[in-house]
Amino acid sequence: MPVDAVPIVEQMCQRWTKSYDEFCQAYRDTFAPGAEYVAQHQMPATQGADQAVAVLDQFHAGFGVETVEVDMIRIAQVGNDVWTERVDYMVNAAGERFLAIPIMGVMTFNDEGLITRWIDYWDMRELLALAPTGSE
Repeated sequence: MPVDAVPIVEQMCQRWTKSYDEFCQAYRDTFAPGAEYVAQHQMPATQGADQAVAVLDQFHAGFGVETVEVDMIRIAQVGNDVWTERVDYMVNAAGERFLAIPIMGVMTFNDEGLITRWIDYWDMRELLALAPTGSE
């Protein structure tokens, strides 16, 4: 019988709101060794928590994402997979939401309650529009 992973996902998402360090630590605590992570279906997959946190570091440095507030629209578990429909609100260091990203994601868990594979699907256009152009 699969582990009940819905509460694990909900708790992880709650940790994203605390601080940038806690956001990153939530990934480290929840990823199985070598877990595959795809932050957006057009980006290359990462392996393991450290590489996943490196993706977060890019959003932190490049866009000022300090924390993320999650509005969980739907969450369901089928076998070892947890499916989420959510809106992730990017929050800057001043505590202001500056972007809402609708996301559909699937996380696969092992019997120890750790993520072995996670992929999120979302539209990057709004986020990329915030990127510095280099012409400033």
